[in-house]
Amino acid sequence: MSKEYTRLVTVLGQIPVAGQIIFHDDFDGLLNFTKEGTAGDFIFEIDPSIAYKGNHSLKIKTRTAEAAESDEISAVHYSHLSVSKLLVASGRFLSPDFDKMAVLEFDFVLYDETNLNRAKVSYIPSVPSWRYLNSGNVETAIVGATAKPFAAGWHFYELIADFASNVYKSLQIDDQFFDLSGLPIYSFGSLIRRHLRSTIRHQTVGAAPSDLNLDEFLLHEI
Repeated sequence: MSKEYTRLVTVLGQIPVAGQIIFHDDFDGLLNFTKEGTAGDFIFEIDPSIAYKGNHSLKIKTRTAEAAESDEISAVHYSHLSVSKLLVASGRFLSPDFDKMAVLEFDFVLYDETNLNRAKVSYIPSVPSWRYLNSGNVETAIVGATAKPFAAGWHFYELIADFASNVYKSLQIDDQFFDLSGLPIYSFGSLIRRHLRSTIRHQTVGAAPSDLNLDEFLLHEI
């Protein structure tokens, strides 16, 4: 007797992109990210209790038992870029308390079989300040990017980077736009096979856990 197979299909609906979609995740299906960071009773799971849109988000929380300063947790996804190498990365994030974080990072590394090319922006709540990783591998403050996201509300980020020319293009946080045109991306020789590594990471500022929810993660090319 034949057996019937079913396959889950997600209808994306309206997504604000101009170009080819590389990857989109609203966390309403299978988990497409892997966890990295401190061991222990961390939380890294689909969260049905809160979502920006849809029914779920991804909750990533550092350990509670034996929590220590500089505990960290990351959500990591692997994908690819076409030869255009013009990346637009965006999504939504929420935290009940940003002050428990030493840093929040959005980190995108392209391995092109010749070089490692890294576009990264970070938020330091204690300052507060948004920073980018410069060509010398140094975190550098973005002029005017000092707004502190309010707790327990969803926030938007969008980073655009041109990996073909190895320069940043822009960063947007909520309704604030920052022109990063021409700022060089950090790059050094690496023969690792071709792929794009996307990482969202946060780290504790003290001996108390910090947590973050992610939703509407989107990578596309323009």
